Amino acid sequence: EEEEEEKYGWALSQVFSRTFRIEDARGRRAPRRVMIPIVDLLNHSSVEEEVNVTWRVKEDLSAFIVEAKRNVGKDEELILSYGERNDQHFLLFYGFLPSMNPCNSVMMWENVDECLNWYQNLCGADENDTKWDAMKYKCKRALGLLKKKDEGDFIDDDNDERRSFILSPNAKVDNTTLLVLNEISGDNDMAIAAVRVRAEEILSQRFASDDDANIERIFKHLLEETQMDEGDIELLRAYRNRKRDILREII
Repeated sequence: EEEEEEKYGWALSQVFSRTFRIEDARGRRAPRRVMIPIVDLLNHSSVEEEVNVTWRVKEDLSAFIVEAKRNVGKDEELILSYGERNDQHFLLFYGFLPSMNPCNSVMMWENVDECLNWYQNLCGADENDTKWDAMKYKCKRALGLLKKKDEGDFIDDDNDERRSFILSPNAKVDNTTLLVLNEISGDNDMAIAAVRVRAEEILSQRFASDDDANIERIFKHLLEETQMDEGDIELLRAYRNRKRDILREII
């Protein structure tokens, strides 16, 4: 039974890391994942200038085509993009981290309400302050984060809750965060200052020296009790450090 589980795990890892998702533009067939020999050996880069080939399928799904994006020199390696994904995706599904990843990110808040409640607390306002409730409602309405149900009645739009509140490399703040904080604070400089405070807060909560020591103890346990090796642990350590670097850049 243990051997079968190991085989199943291996097969599943191949599906996640070596297949291409094919979709029928006309909706005649459900999306599927296919393995394409040789093409699945092409490496990835998250740097757009390094990617020299792309792929597509014929409309009738009869052929899988790899095309050069530019002139490719003799003996030059063919490089694909596996998609604009964060480090978590690459580590989980492909088992590596891109050398550079502009799509990596740290989530600052789960949704707009968490962001607005945090800012209210930052300003020292009472959580039951009705003036702040009105301000937050006005903010969400102004930014289109509410939708009209009946005359005079607005409700939260669940689809818009999926908007990101993330921080990316090179101190890049997503548009939703800036729009919300600009609207509630009324000043762009205050919005940026709030992002810096939040980044410092996350840094102190998740990357304190005590946490580092605990993480290293966990890494040691993984080396001793699982089949993970030093290379795996270095990947995990790099994943954590890259998150920390994103936070430090904005501060």
